[in-house]
Amino acid sequence: MNKQVIEALCNLITTGDEVDRCYSAQALGKLKDKQAVPILIQCLRDEDVDVVIDSIIALGNIGDPTAIPSLLESLNNDPDGEVKTSVVKALANINSSETIAPLLKIAQTNPDDIIWDESNDWNAWWDMQLIAVKALGTKKVTAAVPILVNILADEEAQDIESELLTALAQIGGNGEEILIKRLTTGTIKTRRRAAIALSLSHSKSARKALALALSDKNVEVRIAAIKSLGKQDAKMYFDIILRFLQDPEPEMRQTVIEILTSLATPEQLSNLLFDPSPKVRIAVLKALYNVDIIPKQVLTQIKLCLNEPNSNIVATAALLLANSKEQSILITLLQILSDIRRDATLRSKVATALGMLGNLEAINILTWAIEDKEQIVRLAALNALMQLASLDLENPTKMLNPLEIIINTLKTIDQIDNSESEAQTPENVEDLLENIPDTPPQSTLEAITNNKKIIVDEDSAILLQTSELKDVQEYINIAQKNIQLGERLFTKKQLNITTDIRHLSANILGNSDKSEAVIALITVLNDADLELRLIAITALGHIAKRSPEIEELADSVVNLKENLTIEDSNIRLACVRTLGYLGNQNEVLFNYLQDEVASVRVQTIQSLMLTNIADKDISKFVELLQDNDINVRKSAAEALAKLKYIDALDAIINSAFTTDGAIARDIGKSLHSLDIERSNAKLLQKLIEVPNSSYRRFIIEMLEEVNI
Repeated sequence: MNKQVIEALCNLITTGDEVDRCYSAQALGKLKDKQAVPILIQCLRDEDVDVVIDSIIALGNIGDPTAIPSLLESLNNDPDGEVKTSVVKALANINSSETIAPLLKIAQTNPDDIIWDESNDWNAWWDMQLIAVKALGTKKVTAAVPILVNILADEEAQDIESELLTALAQIGGNGEEILIKRLTTGTIKTRRRAAIALSLSHSKSARKALALALSDKNVEVRIAAIKSLGKQDAKMYFDIILRFLQDPEPEMRQTVIEILTSLATPEQLSNLLFDPSPKVRIAVLKALYNVDIIPKQVLTQIKLCLNEPNSNIVATAALLLANSKEQSILITLLQILSDIRRDATLRSKVATALGMLGNLEAINILTWAIEDKEQIVRLAALNALMQLASLDLENPTKMLNPLEIIINTLKTIDQIDNSESEAQTPENVEDLLENIPDTPPQSTLEAITNNKKIIVDEDSAILLQTSELKDVQEYINIAQKNIQLGERLFTKKQLNITTDIRHLSANILGNSDKSEAVIALITVLNDADLELRLIAITALGHIAKRSPEIEELADSVVNLKENLTIEDSNIRLACVRTLGYLGNQNEVLFNYLQDEVASVRVQTIQSLMLTNIADKDISKFVELLQDNDINVRKSAAEALAKLKYIDALDAIINSAFTTDGAIARDIGKSLHSLDIERSNAKLLQKLIEVPNSSYRRFIIEMLEEVNI
């Protein structure tokens, strides 16, 4: 720690105003140098209560036991509740046996001189007591057990039962015995909380008590007990826990499965695949997902889940079986995906499963699913094709490979008729049901919008013509405005499926490292669809960041430069980011340090920092330290620190004073990276030169960050 920094802060406490004293005390506490303890103790008698409180907190952070007598004096003699509370926090932070007695006293006794709040509704002692209880548990103070028990028995005390039980568990011994007793007696809440607290007691007696609590009549208590056993990794009670797979409550069975995931065999878990509760069956399937090799007989049982009426069960089973490469489910998955009557989320997960399965026989159905009316299915189908493409599977047939299929969707084609796309199915799939009912309204506002004709029907017109009630007209006007607002804000836009497919495909191609994907993305960089361009530029950036060695990436530079002239700032930002990943584009990028949009300027700085910066160009970053945007200034300071450009030290420090020092701490972190010693020297000189405490505050914050 820089001794001069500590001395300067200590001096400021004695010479500065209350703002100086507060911020200096806070900084000294965070820097944790014992050299500051004497001056902080002096501040305990400061006329400003905020200075007193900040000094107490600082002494607690430093943790020097020599401060305990002075802290106790404040605790006993200062009537301010906030001061007393701060002292208790400080004592809790100091690792010394001298803190035990005062913490025990505070836990059980309300100070006589304490001042209630202005409304007389809150006593600061309640905060002090809670802090003391937690500290006594953390410090494992055996003498605290009877005090904690007395608080539990006091019906007029504040409700801190959970914290008291936690402290008893941390202390152990007699504290643990109290918990075990409460686990077998008392109300449901008492038993449940005792079970939860015993998760912290890793003793044989605690585990035995929790095992016995598994037979509690209340399911909440049983669940709390088994979760606590699980946290203790109580393998010796495995057989007992296993019995509760037959518990009458499905919530308990589900919890048992979660606990047994790493303990039970697949055969033991699979017996619950026929459980009457869907949640239990799903929990079993998820537990089996973590099993490396699932026995064949268990796989057979899992396959039966594909015939379940519950879509969540079917989806979870499909993903599990696909993860196990169970090829026998291929036909079933194809049938589910092709049935547009099925739940869209289920079909999307089945599409995902087909990608995981790694079988090229799924290509045709996945290609068809790309044009599904539900976006979630389209996206899953494209992702599945990309996964198949990444496997480099042998493709002896003449069918297109998965990557080519995704690439082809980028090409401009006639719009797909949505009504026809819903009815079309792949060959060899049964005819689909017609006349699918409309989706019911999803909200009250949507219901109003769908039925707005009610408001303007014939009877309403007559009412408006004959009624003299102005409030009726007012109501009608409000309702009509709400309908119009709903149409603007909440009515779903008609999504052009073809356009959406192109967008999704461009985004997914960003996951490929194949040159074909790069070439395909480059072809749409001048597309009329600006959103597609943006997605493609971003996708190329992902590829360049991950695999900059791909030669075809260089062919995108010309198009990226052209897109930099687009008015859309999002496109410019994406281009700047991608050019940064491509590298060697400094000449172009430097032009956008002055872009009219701040986010583009920030991204330009970040992109340039991915490359080598010539000495002659460093001054361009220095100029940005006076930018009118806070994030640009912060990024410029970070860049100059990374470049180790010590000549910018003064300019970096000065940039912290713009916009009320909002980035003072960020600038301090950059100074720490640049040069700690020189930064301290400059800041200490500034501390003397600046005119008032507002400026000194920013310097203190920077000093704090430089020296932490």
